[in-house]
Amino acid sequence: MIRLFAAVAVPAEIGQGLLSRQRGLEAARWRPLEAFHITLRFFGDLREDVAADLDEQLAAVSGHTLDLSLQGAGAFGEGEDIHAVWAGVAENPGLHRLAARCETAARRAGLKAEGRKYLPH
Repeated sequence: MIRLFAAVAVPAEIGQGLLSRQRGLEAARWRPLEAFHITLRFFGDLREDVAADLDEQLAAVSGHTLDLSLQGAGAFGEGEDIHAVWAGVAENPGLHRLAARCETAARRAGLKAEGRKYLPH
């Protein structure tokens, strides 16, 4: 099984500001700039054959240059069960279109539809 997601790399000029904010949470494992990304679609744990089909579908996905800015923050989990902290992305129609194309690719590869509303982070 392979845990997969589709994402866009965070531009360095935005990521630099995030690096300086990685503090204040005891025992946190902060990420380096090159690991910062904006998730387009989380696919979860997939068999290798399904991942190969998904890769083929995602290879056809394209988009245009995006003008991105951060807005808000949040976390996955609560209290001592927080396992990830994220920065939100301001409303961006182009980003939503790209995420929708990744969702279409997932469906073509045989994956179930994502039940959650897309929240760029």
